Amino acid sequence: MTETRDFLTEEQDRKVMEYTVNYWNYRKTMKDNIGNAKFILESYENFKKLVIALDPERLLIMTFDKEGGQRDIVERIQSAIA
Repeated sequence: MTETRDFLTEEQDRKVMEYTVNYWNYRKTMKDNIGNAKFILESYENFKKLVIALDPERLLIMTFDKEGGQRDIVERIQSAIA
């Protein structure tokens, strides 16, 4: 079994999720200039966060340990949801 660790409080986690959704929606307003977003990968000292649109109304938001390779993470998840 994989060990998990909470880096944020429940309230902080809620605010981060809210910010993530708002930021994704803001990027959609610029799609004519930059194209549709495929994914967002944020890398922190302690973990990585990946956001992928499953469809226009749903986002998949996942966190990974800091050791995973970015391309490997994205490719594995994209193939899993395809």
